[in-house]
Amino acid sequence: MFGKNTLTRVVVITAIVAAAALALAAVIGFAAGGFSPRQFGRAGAAVDERKSLALQGIDLLSVTFVSGKVRIVEGAGSSVEAWVHGTIGTGKPHAVPHLVVERSGSAADIRLERTQPLGMGFFWSNLELEVSVPSGYGKGLAVKTVSADLEVADHAYTSLDISTTSGDVKVGAVSAADIRLRTTSGSLRAGRLTAQRVDISSVSGDVAVGSMTGDASLRTTSGKAELAFVAVPGRIEAESTSGDVTIALTSNAQFALDARSTSGKLTCGFPITIKENRSGGGRHVLSGTVGAGGSPVTVRTVSGDISIAR
Repeated sequence: MFGKNTLTRVVVITAIVAAAALALAAVIGFAAGGFSPRQFGRAGAAVDERKSLALQGIDLLSVTFVSGKVRIVEGAGSSVEAWVHGTIGTGKPHAVPHLVVERSGSAADIRLERTQPLGMGFFWSNLELEVSVPSGYGKGLAVKTVSADLEVADHAYTSLDISTTSGDVKVGAVSAADIRLRTTSGSLRAGRLTAQRVDISSVSGDVAVGSMTGDASLRTTSGKAELAFVAVPGRIEAESTSGDVTIALTSNAQFALDARSTSGKLTCGFPITIKENRSGGGRHVLSGTVGAGGSPVTVRTVSGDISIAR
């Protein structure tokens, strides 16, 4: 049995530990921008800055942003225009960022910078960065974000490279020779992707592409994927660790299917000439040809269903 003094010490220690945990959570939340200013009654510092850069001789637009929201829109003229606005709260004046739009060789670099590293401390922000790309610009675009949602409007590029961590991605009707989309802890939604090659990688997030052309490579971990093609490309390769994969093809598509799953069911909405079809023993296989065969459609899942739809 515990004595009275022992119980008192246990209660006090427990209270101290709980208070310390709450304080640590608050600090971490502030540092990650996870708390809104209204929760703590702080007005914060207003940020409203615009800059532009002529794109003559530019082959790549590079955008880097942390914490907030990024919008890539289409504009007029011959210069890229960047506008950052919103509010940031911090006890350190040097933590208020400033907008940088500069040329580095044949690349235009758009980012936010601080005079000193942020470090630990109270911090929140609801900044939004809008980048207006001239309609006549047809070179490359690369966007990298952390803790920020991203929207990319309709546009034609030579290449598109998107990498995000902890944020949702929404892409409109975009065309490029090469399209690379990599997301971690966020969903990916695309209206139409027109390319020679499309490479999609997602960790802990769903993927949905309403319409696409071009050879496709898909890798997902912990998230379902839905891809719809307007024509069968030269090849389709899809891998999923934990999530369903649905590939929709046109009704007159002809292809060679090789679908395998450890613990998921396999379905094909096309009449298929079966080469192998078996289930059980920790392995499910469906392979064969649709029509005259031709383009390979290869799908692998560990824990997820595979559906080839029409």
